[in-house]
Amino acid sequence: MATRTIKVLVYDGDEEPKVEVTVPLRLARWAIKVLPAVKGEIEKHADVDVEALRGQLNEAFDELEAMDPIDLVRVRDKNIRVRVGLE
Repeated sequence: MATRTIKVLVYDGDEEPKVEVTVPLRLARWAIKVLPAVKGEIEKHADVDVEALRGQLNEAFDELEAMDPIDLVRVRDKNIRVRVGLE
């Protein structure tokens, strides 16, 4: 399966985006793996069940990886365009 990505594009009246951010879902999944290592710090600042959060995030990423490409957010305001999509 091809690597799925979350893509953020910001245009300011130009053909080419002024800002382009690509986050591979694999990178986001890697971040989930480090949750146990920072569990103590998370719990100092928030009342969060880290293991439950980890399970929910894994479930969400499974669903995102199964989805077809989709625009998650689109903003158009005069010359400014913002697009956040799953590719």
